[in-house]
Amino acid sequence: MLTATRVFAAPVEKDSTAGWMEVHPRYRTWLRKCGLTSARDVLALRGEVVGGHADRHVVKVELHNGVSTRAAFLKREHVVGRRARYRNWLANFGWVSRAEREAHTLQKLEALGLPGPQWLAYGENADGRAFLLIEELSGAIPLRELLADYTLSADELRLLAERLGKMLGEFHAAGIGTPELAAKHILVRPGILQPILIDWQSSRLDRAVTPAVAATWFGALHATLPEGCVGPRVRLRLLWAYRRVMKASGNPSTPRAPAFASRVRTASRSQLKRSSVRQQLGATGVEPQRLVWLDGEAVVAIPGVACAWPENLRYEPFYGRPPGTERIVLPCGTPGQLTRFQSFAPFGRAIAALRERPWRSPAATAARVLFHLRRFGIAGPKLLAFGQRRTSRLRVDSFVVVEAGHHSPERRSGVEKLLASDNVLRNRTLADIGQFLKRLHDAGCRFRWGLLGARPLLVAVPELTVASALAIALVRRVSVRHARSDLALALAGLDRLDKMRVLRSYLGSSATEHSTWDRFAGAVL
Repeated sequence: MLTATRVFAAPVEKDSTAGWMEVHPRYRTWLRKCGLTSARDVLALRGEVVGGHADRHVVKVELHNGVSTRAAFLKREHVVGRRARYRNWLANFGWVSRAEREAHTLQKLEALGLPGPQWLAYGENADGRAFLLIEELSGAIPLRELLADYTLSADELRLLAERLGKMLGEFHAAGIGTPELAAKHILVRPGILQPILIDWQSSRLDRAVTPAVAATWFGALHATLPEGCVGPRVRLRLLWAYRRVMKASGNPSTPRAPAFASRVRTASRSQLKRSSVRQQLGATGVEPQRLVWLDGEAVVAIPGVACAWPENLRYEPFYGRPPGTERIVLPCGTPGQLTRFQSFAPFGRAIAALRERPWRSPAATAARVLFHLRRFGIAGPKLLAFGQRRTSRLRVDSFVVVEAGHHSPERRSGVEKLLASDNVLRNRTLADIGQFLKRLHDAGCRFRWGLLGARPLLVAVPELTVASALAIALVRRVSVRHARSDLALALAGLDRLDKMRVLRSYLGSSATEHSTWDRFAGAVL
């Protein structure tokens, strides 16, 4: 079985405790001046977490060599499991991590003269955590942001479509797959309108790209493009530019024009059913929550809080006390509400280990919910800090700090006061509750099982807000059964007429469809 060859014969530095690291020859001296001589040094870099998943994330870091500064992104894998290595081995990359697989692809792009992020270094430490360090694309912004926030002329849109189609055609003609093709993974420099694909961790090398596979990837791209900004003609121009490059390369897999466009449209409709695509389309464009790891996962804070955190990282009162909630003042002087947890979850941790994913404590789960709510523009408590650490073989202590005052009795009773007001304000509040619950469900959020009532979880000062992230569960898609259950919880205690007003607001235009109304009304009214 063939494995991807390393284009650059950069020296691999090995150390029994620091792991190994391979450095791009052009940046070897520069990184050494920055003090980055081992995988341990790179993984210890501190910066703002700008995105990622449970088992990996991306950190924006600044590298200083004493004279100049260079911005970069550090992709860290917390867990490199056997299943991930096996998938990479099947793809002819060898028994490697996602980070090393992506690095091999970037090396291939560089050798062929194709556009892509500039890799600086990659490797693993002694604990099996992997990383990939890439240089920041200065001035580049996400494609969706460019289309939504910049007013591009018709000629500029056509030029951008031509260049994007040409770039993708060059990738596929060279046998380089693009399974992560989505609008959020494409950056563009506004001045020159040059697109760059930035996510290559799932790419395949030296494989012929068939029209069926290409149509699936283009379907994901078309599904994630903003509908109002990119019309059908621009989308077709992108496909024709792609097809011209494939045909000029003599590729026998060049798709036929009408059939290919039809396949892409079909694939786009299918992609819209995926939760990841729906989340991209449902995101409001709010600036994502930034985080700084101060001491691994033990102390994680937002930048405004992290900058004033003491160097000795005092853990009081976050650890070492019984579970509970109390008011505190953070080191930066900001008042907050601290909630501590103690978890004994051997089965949950065992399942996470079998799935080769990090186990989330209640505090980390609450922080994840708050990130998700903020991304979709749903009001909730402002996260200030959280953390988790293992204190014994079976016990994990964790904490989460949110803005103070969010759980005050006055704010909790806000909805009930509005419902006790005059009819006009009452009807408006009922309609707001229905619309708020609909937005919550569209974002893949629902109330946790076992709640005695859901309405106290909504506060109304100055707007309807989720009172506690601990009461929200994230799911891929909220089923009709779960939606009816949440509505029943939120409307408990209201009379039948009020429930109908909320349900009509929740269903919107679908309320006129008898089948939809009957499906909800039977369980809610």
